[in-house]
Amino acid sequence: MTFINSTTNLIRRSTKDIFYIFNNQGLYYNYYDKDNNLSKENILISNNTLDYTQFYFSIDKSDKIYGIVTDNSIKIVECEKDSDIFLLKETFSFDYEKFAVCFPYIKYINNTTHMFYYVYSPQFTNSAVIFHQYRNESKKWIENQVDMVNFNILDKFHIVFNNDIPTLFYLNLVGEYEELFCSTFNYENLSWSEPKQLTDTKTTKLYLNILKDTDNNLYHVVFSENTQNQYSIKYMNYNIKNDTLIQNISCFLNEPSLCSFPCIILENSILYIMWVCFEKLYTSFSKDFGKTWSTPICDETSINEYFLRTHVHSNVNDDLIYKDMDLFTTMKNLSILGF
Repeated sequence: MTFINSTTNLIRRSTKDIFYIFNNQGLYYNYYDKDNNLSKENILISNNTLDYTQFYFSIDKSDKIYGIVTDNSIKIVECEKDSDIFLLKETFSFDYEKFAVCFPYIKYINNTTHMFYYVYSPQFTNSAVIFHQYRNESKKWIENQVDMVNFNILDKFHIVFNNDIPTLFYLNLVGEYEELFCSTFNYENLSWSEPKQLTDTKTTKLYLNILKDTDNNLYHVVFSENTQNQYSIKYMNYNIKNDTLIQNISCFLNEPSLCSFPCIILENSILYIMWVCFEKLYTSFSKDFGKTWSTPICDETSINEYFLRTHVHSNVNDDLIYKDMDLFTTMKNLSILGF
C-alpha cells in the first residue's frame, strides 16, 4: 500500500465518544459513540479546495470540541460537550484574493483564546508572516506578528504551553538554509520575545516536530535534515535553565535516505520516533532520553495498508500519552501504527 500525505484530527471525549475530522473535497467528520459504533457522518465545510493545511481541532477540559478553519475567511467552530453538531462561533475576514492563510492553530485556556497561522501572498511564495491573535478575559482581541519567515518549503510551526504561556518553534531561512528558532509570549506587554536561533548547522531542514517533557524539563526536537543530498532523521533535546534552552544531544537516527514527517511519543520513559521512508513507516526508540537509539524497524502494517498522519487529542484518563500529539494511523480502521 502507501503513505497518504494528509493530516486528520481525532478527538476523544472523556465519555469515550470520538470525532474523526478529515478533508475529502470539503471538510467532514465521522462521529463514533462510546462503543466505537459509527453513528453520524456529516460535512463541516463544503469547499472542495480545502486541504489538511487549513484546519485544526482540539478539545477543552469540559469536553467542548473546537476548531479553526481557514478557507476564504478564518472560522472558529465549536461542538458543545453533549452535542455532535458543530456551530460557527466567529469569523474573521481577510483579502483572500491577495493572501492565503495556512497551518492554523487554536487553543482555549480558561476564558481566553490563542490563534496562530501563517499569512502569505501566493504571488510571492518564499516568505510568510506568523500571526498571533489573543482574546483576553475581557473578550478583546490583540493581534501580533511573531516573525517574518523565509522558506524554500513552508513548514508547520509548533506551539508549546508552559504554565499557560505559549512558546512558538519554527524553521526560518538563515542564508540558504533553515534553522530552528523560538519565541515566547509576554502577557505583561502582550508581545513576543526577540526570536532566538537554536541551531546553526547550515543544512536544509524540514518537517519539524516538538515534544515537551515536563517531568524531565526537556524539549525533544526532531526533523528531517539534508545529508549527502538525501534526508536523515535528526534528534535533539534541550534543557530549560533560567528560561534559556540549553542543547544536550544532537544525533541522527538513520542513514541518509528519503525520510519525512517524523513524530515523537514518550511512554513509560521510552522515547519513540516514527517517520515515513519510501512510503513505509519506521520506528526507533530510546530508553535513555535520546542518548542512544535502537535500529529502525519497519511497521509491517504500513506495507499492507494505506496510512496517514493523525493529530490526536483525548480527555480519557487511560489515554495519557495521547493527550495532544501527532501519530500515524491506518485509513481503514484508525489503528495507531509505529509502536
